[in-house]
Amino acid sequence: MSTIDLIILGSLYQSPKSAYELQKQIEDRHLARWVKIGSFTVYKKVIQYEKKGFVLSETKKSGNMPEKTVYTLTSSGKTKFLELMSEFSVSETRILLDFNAVIVNMSLLDDTDFKECMNNI
Repeated sequence: MSTIDLIILGSLYQSPKSAYELQKQIEDRHLARWVKIGSFTVYKKVIQYEKKGFVLSETKKSGNMPEKTVYTLTSSGKTKFLELMSEFSVSETRILLDFNAVIVNMSLLDDTDFKECMNNI
């Protein structure tokens, strides 16, 4: 898996989101400076995650707004996110992009996992 996976799974670890909301958060956090990630990639990834059992999707409609699909991380997805955090934080051949993806998501970890990643770094 890649830095993009870590970014998207980390965002969903925070809270359920639509693909549009994921893309908006990526833009708001200026993550595109670190990795090439566009809206097509986000949509493609959430579909892949659903097939792998990392997310569940639910179509929602609110008032006059068009329907949107909201993605929620499953326990398998949470496990994959934590595995990626550990994997990227101990990487022997760190690339600045991968390191930043770990740092961006550190606040999502519990104390034990946070300390493990910090020790790895």
